[in-house]
Amino acid sequence: MSTHDAFEPAAAPPPRKGWFGRNWLWVVPLGCLLPIVLCAGGLYWAFSFGMDTLKASDAYVSSLAAARENAEVRAALGQPIEDGFPTKANYANNNGNETADLAYPITGPNGSATVYVVGSANGGPWTYTRKAVVLSDGTEIDLREGVVEDAPPMDDGELGDGAEPTLEMGGDDTP
Repeated sequence: MSTHDAFEPAAAPPPRKGWFGRNWLWVVPLGCLLPIVLCAGGLYWAFSFGMDTLKASDAYVSSLAAARENAEVRAALGQPIEDGFPTKANYANNNGNETADLAYPITGPNGSATVYVVGSANGGPWTYTRKAVVLSDGTEIDLREGVVEDAPPMDDGELGDGAEPTLEMGGDDTP
């Protein structure tokens, strides 16, 4: 046996892997999941911002308050009356010119109904073409202030010159 064989150098160690070679097991899943999570978070933020804006609008707030204060609605649904997720929500605010076309459910201990709101505000108070609660049996309760239902249409000539319209309430003969 020669001395040369006993001192033969060992095989060279394999070359060290690069950073990606050592860390690919967590980098690849994170690289795939991170964009998905960011997109989902962005969509959630946009949806939440939109719902907060909608629920803070005068049309939504005033219609919900009117529904909660209306005696017919309280009698039909009971109290407390809670609002639900809007089923129709078209709301726009362009430099103070607001329009709304909303439908959202409300529920109480005795039943449920849907609130419908269609209106606009051009830098001033809201004007509603529809602001009503439709009960589950189909009964519609108008929530607009000063609206007299079942009143015949009035011609412009019925008032005469300079006459003011009056609202007469029936049932009591006291002056």
